[in-house]
Amino acid sequence: MSNAANISRRNLVKGGVLAALGAASFAPVALAAEGAWDAEYDAVVLGMGGAGDMAALELAVRQGKRVCLLEALETPVSSSHLCGGDVVFCETEMEPGSADELFADLVTAAQGDCQEDLLRSYVEAAPGVYQTLKDYGVNFYKTAQVAYMSRPWEHKVEGDSGFSLMAVLEERIDECDLIDVRMATRGLRLV
Repeated sequence: MSNAANISRRNLVKGGVLAALGAASFAPVALAAEGAWDAEYDAVVLGMGGAGDMAALELAVRQGKRVCLLEALETPVSSSHLCGGDVVFCETEMEPGSADELFADLVTAAQGDCQEDLLRSYVEAAPGVYQTLKDYGVNFYKTAQVAYMSRPWEHKVEGDSGFSLMAVLEERIDECDLIDVRMATRGLRLV
């Protein structure tokens, strides 16, 4: 089975933030919307899942970029919304284990069926992503140890659901004047 056909929620979350920040890098996109509209943005981000929301916030809040955030649905419902709201982190005040320890556990848990370079990137970015989520108002209230893990790496979000985590990010997006959200709007092609 190829890695492309074996994308899980965890793999998406692990690599999604890094991939979304790279993918959101200033490519013009043709927009499908009712009627014509004309606007200029520094970046266009496709999708209001965890990766898309984080990319939009990082670009707008941390870099001061004007962002158009497109969501194909009228109400965002992504795999990030539907997950349990648990995220694996290392080197936090709740779980101080090292990036090397987490990396070893994740490789073991994946039973070798993983892209180790992508996994290493996730693990190295994990403490910063954790702090960024906390800065945006996401509250983690406990850790849990799951199968094949030597430590309780899994951080549980207050509300115990992906919807709880995403609601916090969506509140920050609503508060940000630099992010223009367009619901029920698809990007059709790069131009």
